[in-house]
Amino acid sequence: MPAESVSFLEATITDVQGRLRAGEITCEQLVQWYRDRIQRYDRQGPALHAIVNVNPQALDRARELDGFFKQNRKFKGPLHGVPVLVKDQAETSFAPTTFGTRAYAEYRPTGDAFLVRKLIDAGAVILAKTSMCDFAAGWFSFSSVTDRTRNPYATDRDAGGSSAGTGAGVTANFGLVGVGEDTGG
Repeated sequence: MPAESVSFLEATITDVQGRLRAGEITCEQLVQWYRDRIQRYDRQGPALHAIVNVNPQALDRARELDGFFKQNRKFKGPLHGVPVLVKDQAETSFAPTTFGTRAYAEYRPTGDAFLVRKLIDAGAVILAKTSMCDFAAGWFSFSSVTDRTRNPYATDRDAGGSSAGTGAGVTANFGLVGVGEDTGG
């Protein structure tokens, strides 16, 4: 199936994994679709500013999972191939972790947060890191790294909260699922 005829709007994990099992799609197609969507709507178009950075290894990970499935005829884990958005507060070795602030724009952790490692071990593809207010210290979505994260349904409005990027990213179909959290709660 040509990549341009594939859509994952409002898809669920069950839908996507059913299509993967049936050979209708590949993990690579899935990840590329979401990457293209991020480029069209986060970087351009309405410029939602939900994504801090896209994992440069995401397509390689997708190809690895496709190879595993082809060879073993089973999934690597319960989240096999699922493109996940992760709040930029979780450390990742494959992409900078900014904590929402320019002060950490070049910070590159040597390891992954426990949560990130568990997602990867379950077969997920960490697709991108999502925006948050500086140090997750606020109820608003402005960040010195990404500016203001816009609400995908009303771009003149703030997406709100320190997990604004994850909320806006999932709403805009930039990833199949997303991880946000409450730092102060």
